[in-house]
Amino acid sequence: MALVATLLVTASPAGAQTVVTVEAGDSLSAIAVQHGTTVSALMAANGITDPDRVYMGQRLVIPGVGATPTTLPTMVVVVQRGDSLSAIAAEYGVTMAALIEANNITDPDTVHVGQELLVPGATRPITPTGPVIVTVRSGDSLSKIAAEYGVSVSALMSLNGITDPDRLSVGQQLTIPGSMPPTSTLPPLIVTVVSGDSLSGIAAAQGVTVSALMDANGITNPNLLSVGQELRIPGRFAPPIYSIDYGPVVVDGRGWGHGRGMGQYGALGYAIDKGWGRDQILDHYYGGTTPMVVPDVEIGVRLLSHDSKSTTVYLSDGILLVAGLQGPWTVVDAKVVRIVLDGDMDRYRVYSGSSCGGGFTDTGVVLNSPVARIAPAWPIGSTPYSTGGVASTADGVAYDLVDQAEAGLDQTLQLCEGATSATWYRGEIRAARYGARQRTVNWVAIEQYLRSVVPSEMPSVWASMGDGAGRQALQVQAVAARSYSLAEVRYEYAKTCDTIRCQVYSGRRSRNGGSGWDHETAETDAAVVATAGMVRLMDGVVSRTEFSASTGGHTITADFVGVVDAGDDVSINPVHRWSDEVDATRVADAFGLGPLYEIQVVERDGFGDDGGRAVEVELRARDGNRFVVSGDRFRREFGLRSNWFGVAYGPPDVGSSFPDPQVDEYRVTTGYSVEHLASIQAAADHLEMTTAEFQRAAVWVVAFLTNLSDGAANPVDAPDVTGSEKVTTAYFAADGDQQALEQVAAGFALDGAEAQGVAVTLLVFLVGLASAAGR
Repeated sequence: MALVATLLVTASPAGAQTVVTVEAGDSLSAIAVQHGTTVSALMAANGITDPDRVYMGQRLVIPGVGATPTTLPTMVVVVQRGDSLSAIAAEYGVTMAALIEANNITDPDTVHVGQELLVPGATRPITPTGPVIVTVRSGDSLSKIAAEYGVSVSALMSLNGITDPDRLSVGQQLTIPGSMPPTSTLPPLIVTVVSGDSLSGIAAAQGVTVSALMDANGITNPNLLSVGQELRIPGRFAPPIYSIDYGPVVVDGRGWGHGRGMGQYGALGYAIDKGWGRDQILDHYYGGTTPMVVPDVEIGVRLLSHDSKSTTVYLSDGILLVAGLQGPWTVVDAKVVRIVLDGDMDRYRVYSGSSCGGGFTDTGVVLNSPVARIAPAWPIGSTPYSTGGVASTADGVAYDLVDQAEAGLDQTLQLCEGATSATWYRGEIRAARYGARQRTVNWVAIEQYLRSVVPSEMPSVWASMGDGAGRQALQVQAVAARSYSLAEVRYEYAKTCDTIRCQVYSGRRSRNGGSGWDHETAETDAAVVATAGMVRLMDGVVSRTEFSASTGGHTITADFVGVVDAGDDVSINPVHRWSDEVDATRVADAFGLGPLYEIQVVERDGFGDDGGRAVEVELRARDGNRFVVSGDRFRREFGLRSNWFGVAYGPPDVGSSFPDPQVDEYRVTTGYSVEHLASIQAAADHLEMTTAEFQRAAVWVVAFLTNLSDGAANPVDAPDVTGSEKVTTAYFAADGDQQALEQVAAGFALDGAEAQGVAVTLLVFLVGLASAAGR
């Protein structure tokens, strides 16, 4: 039975009317003559558009016979499962022709569940029914029922208290959302008369009768309309206006950084709030490691900002020596030496000058070596500091190398960065070849290196916090930085680098023009000395002890088991919790989407509150397009502090809804031809599936056959596929679907769209065979 959706009554005097039933051999003209009326009046009274089409059993109202006929209600009914146009016409006592005319129907054999039909001049009273109740039949699915009734799966689940969309039982009764009888909060549909309009034209365009339009608007003369006049369309409502401006995308997050290993704010919190010592903090963050003391060694640090540049070094007081990797040393009699790689060979040319600003002269010295070295020296016995060894030239002259642990600034190499800017670095400065490109490296003892790293990674002022307890956090940082750098093996020519990509290393001091600033502090020097040589071992090997600014309250499992980080909530931590706003258009543009409808984190890593860090984020556009992106990429794209975040963007709880397609729909963008789509639909109908279900089933069938042929232990299960590019040509409702499609694609060396097309074509063929066999 069709559901009454809207009831609009126009009252007229009650009275009897003459109704005749068409019998075999009747014609409209014969009935008109028999009852003293005209064919046109009969057609108008009964909504007939073709005078040659009447059928046996059709009931016709005879105009002008008997009392004035009642103008009965014009109503809107909603097509239900099993309805047909003829059944609706019979139920409400109207002709099919009237229904067709009132609703501009071109194919009377095609009506769909949920379609709204105007029923003009119904001849029987209507009692509003209750909500639509559907009984689940064999082969039904939640998505199929939702699609059939034009509602969303989520709305169907919510109204019926369903938690698992895949668990339905035959005979189960479901209430269809939005199927309650006639109440509507939507405003009536209003059209504005424009030049050339007529009442009959507007009525036809809107699927109502002229008389209903006149009654709804109090019009007495259908020929009198004025441009700009507003007309209310009876039984029609203005479409809901969905706001697509939900404001900015609000991202609420925790922590800053990757969350692996030690959290720096957490180390401080444990030290000053909980009284933990250095070793207890290290044990907490780096579970499974053991302490060890190692000797001081030299490491190479790639200075990234000097990549592909010549290496220019200034020394204020002392002797500049240059050498290849194996020596001997050569004296450069100048304040400045410049090393330039000669093409793509292990050969460097040496130039001299008086300042970083230029005016360089070719010394004629050529270093045939993969690495060129620059070191500060003094004549034997004249250095004011301890010596760091002896260097000999080719002619046998020896020089004292300066001990960089004690050297003053004047005896420390300055790496030129511009005409008036430079940075002091302890140890040697080296040039190395990477293909045809030059790299600049600081070769320095690990303990001297840490004097710059620790204050660059953790504020030295923390030492005074908690009545000095903050010193424990600085010592934790020193041990973690030492272990991390010794475990690194980044390049052939250097162990690590000088930026956040490795550890931040700024050198000893920098200058620019007349200004200068130090990168080492007394507090962090003390932390380095207090932990001299201390590292953490895992299985007997120095461990790569990663750290980040703030874990947000929980570390993740990587090299070390994830742990709760209660210290992260220390009072001075500004990023324990944070919030950012991103323009919605910027987000949509970043992923090639139109106006956004909703953004949701759909998968998390499970470490910490709210499910932990975002693994996958789904963006849904109002046109139905979707894009799934990793939490890490979403973070990088918009400069977020970490991937532990939630996203607030979407419609309010009421007043808006997601347009087609719905959540569980499967969109195909593989470019099927019209003929192919028709064959897919026919095959889907044969299996009593929706097109979406059929195409998903096709992929699973091919994945099953592929696994079976490979001798898989459990060929029904989708395999674990790693490293495959996510398929963006179709949307799959579950991760298993995605895995199945990726496996089919990989098995046949196809991309996702091609694999999808092959799978569907195969299942269409198999269904065709079954159909031909009568199955």
